[in-house]
Amino acid sequence: MFALGNLSENAQAFLFLINYVHARRVKIWDTARVIKNDPALMSRLSHPSYRAQPQRVIAFTILAWDLNCRRHIHQRLPSTVVTPVVEKFQARIADLEGRLRAAGLATGDDEA
Repeated sequence: MFALGNLSENAQAFLFLINYVHARRVKIWDTARVIKNDPALMSRLSHPSYRAQPQRVIAFTILAWDLNCRRHIHQRLPSTVVTPVVEKFQARIADLEGRLRAAGLATGDDEA
C-alpha cells in the first residue's frame, strides 16, 4: 500500500499480484496518478450494490510486467479447501485410535 502523498512526489509504483494457490506472481512496474472530481469515471468504477461512494481513483500506466519464478512462492490454500481435508483426516485418526483402544492396543500416547 502507498500513501497518496507519496504519489505527489514520486509517481513510480510497483504492483505484485500473487496467486498463492497456483504459485504464480506477476510484477508490474508502472506510474500512478490520483484522479479526483471525475463523476463519470467514479460512476463507471462503482458497483451499484456497494453503499460507499468512491472519493478518488488511482490510475496506473503500465510500463513493464514480468512473471516471477514459482520456486520462491510458498503455496497457500484457502481454509475452505483445507478444512474439509483436515477434518477427514481427524475423523480417520479418531476412528483408528478407537479401534486400537477397543483391541487393547492403545499406548496412551494418543492424548495430545
